[in-house]
Amino acid sequence: LDHNLMENKKEDHNSVIVEEDDLVNAILQLKEEKDPGEKSRDSFALSEKEEDGTSSECSSTGDNQDINLCHSNSNQNSFPQSSNNNSNNKSNNVKRLHHPQFISNSCQSSNGFHTTTEFPKTATPHRDKRKEQEKDDDNNDDDDSDNEGEFSEKTSLLQPRHGRNRTSIRRFTSDGKVVEEDFHTIEREKEKQRGQMKAIWVFVGILVLAVIAVSLLASQQAKRASEYSNRRAAYMCGLENDQLHPFDVPTHLYRDIRTRLELTFETHHPGNNTLFYLQGADVQTHFFSDSELPFWQESNFRYVSGGYERPGAAWLVCGIAFSLQQQPNANNANMTCYLFVDKPTLQDAIWSGKSLSLLELRDMYHVDHIYWKDDIATHISPLLQSLNVSVVDTLEDEDDLIITLPPALNHLQRRTSLLRSTLGYSRGIKTPTELLLLEQAAEVGTIAHNYIMRTSKDAQTEYQVESSFVASNTACGLKQQSYLPIVGSGPRAGTLHYNTNHSPIEANWLLVDAGGTYHGYGTDITRTWPPSGSFSTLQRTVYSIVLQAQEASLEVFVSNNTWVNVTRVADRALLQGLMQANLIVNGTFDALIQTNITSVFMPHSLGHHLGLDVHDYVPGGLGKCRPSEDPTEGYICPGRLEVNMVVTCEPGVYFIPALLDQAYNTPAIAKYLNKPLIQQYLDEGIGGVRIEDVVVVTNTAPHILSRGIPKSIKEIEEYIL
Repeated sequence: LDHNLMENKKEDHNSVIVEEDDLVNAILQLKEEKDPGEKSRDSFALSEKEEDGTSSECSSTGDNQDINLCHSNSNQNSFPQSSNNNSNNKSNNVKRLHHPQFISNSCQSSNGFHTTTEFPKTATPHRDKRKEQEKDDDNNDDDDSDNEGEFSEKTSLLQPRHGRNRTSIRRFTSDGKVVEEDFHTIEREKEKQRGQMKAIWVFVGILVLAVIAVSLLASQQAKRASEYSNRRAAYMCGLENDQLHPFDVPTHLYRDIRTRLELTFETHHPGNNTLFYLQGADVQTHFFSDSELPFWQESNFRYVSGGYERPGAAWLVCGIAFSLQQQPNANNANMTCYLFVDKPTLQDAIWSGKSLSLLELRDMYHVDHIYWKDDIATHISPLLQSLNVSVVDTLEDEDDLIITLPPALNHLQRRTSLLRSTLGYSRGIKTPTELLLLEQAAEVGTIAHNYIMRTSKDAQTEYQVESSFVASNTACGLKQQSYLPIVGSGPRAGTLHYNTNHSPIEANWLLVDAGGTYHGYGTDITRTWPPSGSFSTLQRTVYSIVLQAQEASLEVFVSNNTWVNVTRVADRALLQGLMQANLIVNGTFDALIQTNITSVFMPHSLGHHLGLDVHDYVPGGLGKCRPSEDPTEGYICPGRLEVNMVVTCEPGVYFIPALLDQAYNTPAIAKYLNKPLIQQYLDEGIGGVRIEDVVVVTNTAPHILSRGIPKSIKEIEEYIL
């Protein structure tokens, strides 16, 4: 292989020499065409060089400057004579004729003029260097096989053709073949490759910028989608039920309540015909003004009338008649109700719009009979005669509701000791339609609480959170709130009924206790959380105490359990948590449980009944299971849990400075309180924690209506972030 390569190189070298001889002839021809008078001198000089092997003296200023081939003799007036110092006259002559830039022959004639001929640039190196290269190549032929790698590496390099400004190059391929390529073609290919690489880098840069832009756009769209999802979730409005509409009273509401009332009267007043009278509420105005306040119907009136929520101080007269022949396990009572309303006037039409007719009212509220107030005497007489009673039962007067009997009932004796408790027993056990309305209210409340929990990190003030909650309820038709929303941040979370809601959100702590009403049936839900979505160490500790207490008490929210027992379970769980957190010290569990010390941290009852009133009145219920005035006072709540009762479960731990000061001044309690640690909670701005859910009592596990709101620490942190 080495031998063949060198032979190829020599042949190529000879061809180069031949090409250079042709170039010499071309030069002479050009000179003759340019200056015919110089032909004899140039020919004579060249022939003399070839014969004698001499060269003329040349002056050169470098490879990049002109080369002058000067023909001179001793007197400088005759034809140029060749030099005797060089024997290789032909090769040297050709060597002088080739220059990287251009060739210039300048000869001084006898008359002193010089003639200069310029030729195009060529790219052949000096022949001396070529000979040296050939000599080195010949020496390489004698190397043994140990130098094959070196030779292969050397000969695989690009080989120049025609000098420095080469027009072609030779290279050896991996299979030993010689390939000759045009230099300009290679340069064009390289330029093309450089252009392609530049285009690739430009494309990559554009692609990177596009990816960044798409990522930013996707992030913004995801944020907008999340906000839209939150808003949309806030307006989903809970249950999907064709029987429910926020402004249409359910058809079966009055029928179910009437059946429940008949059973209650039969249980508490068996065999006694009863006549009772309820007076509806009227519009109230601001003091010394005609501006109306939001109307709120008296809850007992609304309950018995099947949802009548219109103002005007309507009259409701109901009679309970018992069968003469009592039958066991049967409904022996029969209730009939008459609703009397004001006849609309021209002023009503002007200011309030078209009034409903009696037929429209009857279709809307499904009560047995509806008449104008002016006609009460005519329509009530048959009822009075059939009942044959001398007493009419009413509620007690209140400051905002003074009971006034209609003229047709003035001859009857008024009794106020029976009706409220009887209605309370009836309202304590919810009918199927009432449970459906309460569940709907809780569903909307769940949506509203979830919305404000997730968006509270962007809120700056308490009233912004309140407005978001109310807006979510209103969008679903729940225009009335069960009570004024409680939105307390930081230390204000320790105020049980804080409802001014006008302060900035502070201390990364927020308690919201709020709920709307659906056809008068409300909900009552409380959550406490850090708006940032991250609990601090102290926040995590106190929150865990309350959550453990609620979980323990919910397990015993079953029928036939007493309120006292349920409260004690929560009390014991609170005490255990407070002791583990070192907020209560220096005592044993058995000794501390007798002191009622947990009331220092939880000065309210465990829960309450819920229905048309946020604190539904039920005799013997949860009302006074934990009085806040005296931490040493015991429980007063003899009632029991029954199936289909709807109650709340809302344990809490609060750091109320006034209540703590009272405890510090009570020696029997103060010795167990870790005052320095309690102060740390106050300094961090943790006013308190309350967790409240709405529960339907069953024979087995409780049915939690507000179960869809995050409650554990992990759930809250994941939901907010």
